[in-house]
Amino acid sequence: MIKEGVWNWPNDWDSNVFEFMKLRTPNITNGVNDKVMWRDDDNKLVPFHIKHVMEVINPSTEKVKWHKLVWFKQCIPKHSFCLWLAMIGRLLTQDRIMAWGTHSGLLCPLCNKENDSHKHLFFSCNYSKEIGNNISGAVKRICSAAMVYFIWQERNQRLFQGVKRDINNLTAEISDIVKLKLMNIRVKDSVATRSVADVWNIQLNKSK
Repeated sequence: MIKEGVWNWPNDWDSNVFEFMKLRTPNITNGVNDKVMWRDDDNKLVPFHIKHVMEVINPSTEKVKWHKLVWFKQCIPKHSFCLWLAMIGRLLTQDRIMAWGTHSGLLCPLCNKENDSHKHLFFSCNYSKEIGNNISGAVKRICSAAMVYFIWQERNQRLFQGVKRDINNLTAEISDIVKLKLMNIRVKDSVATRSVADVWNIQLNKSK
């Protein structure tokens, strides 16, 4: 299609696709493979990479100090996602719903003593505090995410379905989920991992 630096389209293309003739002839270098380029924010012609384009379109922000509490290799994804929503204040507790103009004034469905809010639900509610006291100890990050997930789940079940679980039953369910996760994590044999196994009364999957 290019001969001696000029277009070499078939003759009948002149009238049928004449717009091609207006295109500038590309500079072709023998022995060099074609590659996709694009101009970045500084108007520089650089190689095209999806990752680079995404960073320009949606620039990453500085990591928050608590990101390792939420996202880590051994996390349970749905628990970490719920914990992340709680950390950034995006769970639809009563205080957020009331900000939209709905003034139903529902109390916390766990204790029925204070208004439903992030601050109360996870930090000052007696029900949640008791769960925290029962779950404390090793692997705190897994436990923290699991606690937030199940407390949020319990809150929704009480509020919308009228289903209630007492503290001991919910604590047991959280413990079972955490134990199952711990037993599926491959860990190195050490004093710390043996301590976790003793505390949780489980057999850990130790790497050889």
